[in-house]
Amino acid sequence: MLMKKIFTLIAVAMMAVGTHAQTKVVFSATETYSDLKVITSGQTKLTLGNDQNPGTWKKGQSSMDAEKNAYLADFFQTVTTDEGEKNGYVAINGGNNPKDKTGKNAGSGFNAAEGKTTGNLPQSGTYFILNTTEAGLFKVGIVLNADKPFYLVDATNAAPDETETYLQVALPESNLKNYVAKNGAGDKVEFADASDEKGGMSVSEKFVGVIEFQAEANHTYYYFCTGSKLGCFGYTFTPGNSGISSLKNDVKDYAEIFNLAGQKVNAGFKGIAIKNGKKVVLK
Repeated sequence: MLMKKIFTLIAVAMMAVGTHAQTKVVFSATETYSDLKVITSGQTKLTLGNDQNPGTWKKGQSSMDAEKNAYLADFFQTVTTDEGEKNGYVAINGGNNPKDKTGKNAGSGFNAAEGKTTGNLPQSGTYFILNTTEAGLFKVGIVLNADKPFYLVDATNAAPDETETYLQVALPESNLKNYVAKNGAGDKVEFADASDEKGGMSVSEKFVGVIEFQAEANHTYYYFCTGSKLGCFGYTFTPGNSGISSLKNDVKDYAEIFNLAGQKVNAGFKGIAIKNGKKVVLK
């Protein structure tokens, strides 16, 4: 009887480990990816955007220096090049820039500093939607061209506006800026505010690396960039909250700060302020 209980406990423990295993999604060089394709793996779901025309997502293969790009090892696979088979990755992207229903650049409403309270999400073009049924840490591999504003948005409460023209999300909490960007070597890369694109974050040189962010259970996240087609070569998801503290410690604080009169203040401000839509005391 004792042995039976022991084996039962071991089985339960193994099941617990299994349900908290890391999920990994990479793209295949031989599979066709199309509009609104859904890829489900573990607790996560990835939905490709509605590219519409030409309607079929493109694939690109690149070889990688395994030593130089060790931080991207989760996404490595064998790719075929002119020089034969090499270690690399497969990236996909649509054929069109992300737009809202009116044909306007998606993301162009994300600027709380201008008094905006809502922002529009893409409904056509190249964009990606991530869902998870369990809290955990996402590491998303992206290829972002220089000076193209990147957006990571919690779209859980997105809804059409009164004219049903835009799919909108509330600001400022929706436009997540508490992510960590790391290049292929694992070095942190600082994104800059692209104020002309209303809140997006951009880099001065082409970025091939990973965006890390802590996801909440049953939330929906959009990621995309304006003025270009964002490339993606997959993601990993590690369940649990273990990544929260390190994520908060590592990330550059991009949140804008306002005084009680609604005026933007700098990071050295002392007293009661509004940050991420909440009152905080800055000392």
